[in-house]
Amino acid sequence: MVKVPNELKVKINISELVGTVEDLKDIKAKKNGEITVNELLRVLLNELNNNEIQELAVVRKYKNGSVSTGWTTTDAVEGLGLAEFLKIHIQDGIC
Repeated sequence: MVKVPNELKVKINISELVGTVEDLKDIKAKKNGEITVNELLRVLLNELNNNEIQELAVVRKYKNGSVSTGWTTTDAVEGLGLAEFLKIHIQDGIC
């Protein structure tokens, strides 16, 4: 019988996934205090690589206008709490 590990640890090379060179959009966004998709992914992948992320909730909007969500928690209340926290954080940033 083959033993399967309970947890699979993978080290990833982040630059292979999102590149190492900032494009003009990243530079302009940083100057304006904004964050691009690539920069957000760099941050998240670094945190993931360092095993810092416990749970994750994601909302993404595609170029065709459709929206999709995903989350890692099996606790629905915790998932809703993460979404509510994001809502409040965004409101605080724009008010």
